Amino acid sequence: MGKRASSNKALSAKKSSSSIKPTGTSTAVNSSAHTNSSATDNAIPIPALEPFKVANANNSAAATTSSAPVVKVTHKHSSHNHQNFICAAIYSLVLFGFIYLAIAKGSLINDPVLAMTQSIPIIIAIQLWYCLSGGLDAEVICVHNHKISKDSSGSTSAVKKSKKSVTLQSSFSPAVLATILSLLMSVLVFGLLILFGAPTSSFVYETFLCAVHISILSVQPLVFVYNLDSNIWKDIISANLPLNGVYGASVGTWVGAWLGAIPIPLDWDRPWQQWPITILVGSYLGTAVGTLIGALYRKFRKSK
Repeated sequence: MGKRASSNKALSAKKSSSSIKPTGTSTAVNSSAHTNSSATDNAIPIPALEPFKVANANNSAAATTSSAPVVKVTHKHSSHNHQNFICAAIYSLVLFGFIYLAIAKGSLINDPVLAMTQSIPIIIAIQLWYCLSGGLDAEVICVHNHKISKDSSGSTSAVKKSKKSVTLQSSFSPAVLATILSLLMSVLVFGLLILFGAPTSSFVYETFLCAVHISILSVQPLVFVYNLDSNIWKDIISANLPLNGVYGASVGTWVGAWLGAIPIPLDWDRPWQQWPITILVGSYLGTAVGTLIGALYRKFRKSK
């Protein structure tokens, strides 16, 4: 009996030891699996966060790249605006001096037809100088920069393309083409003067010469700056274009011509009251004053 009991105890001890081994093995496996799973869980967020960080870096770089041209355009816009004001002031002084010499030293009152005919090449030269001196070129740059600031892409290629177009616009050929178009449009201006009450049976040649001067003063700078863009010309005709030196000069030309017609019907019997001396003088003075007002308005409005 003692031997049987001892053998039973040995067998039970073996079974218990064998039963303990699988339990320890499973525990080790479970612990290793838990360790691997925890390591895997800890490793999963790291690759997931990397694309997010890269995407944020790319977005920030793209934002920096897209915002850079806008700041650059704003800085150049103010410098071109100052350049435009200086040239507009010089241009206005030249017009004041020109009309003073035409009245005081010239033959505008004694022979209006001869004076207006001989002065056409002079005013064309003044307008070409104004186009190529930098004043109107600054207006061209402001127009192109305004288009760039509205462009959602804001890419550097767009800025370079605009600079190239501005360089072409500031050449001599567009100024000559704008002058030719203004001479052709003098026929339309002549018709407008007739509609506004110009004499039809007499002073026809005088009226046409006056129309040529008004067209060169008011149309030529607009064509040089805005080309033949239909949308902008709709704003010009409907008086919706923002005021600047070029648009102010055009409006001032017509307002001055309209005000210049007031002294003609008055019974003062003065030599300078004959048609169309006062209208011509009024158009020149209106162009000079309108240029200054438009340039001042644009300068102080942009500086604020």
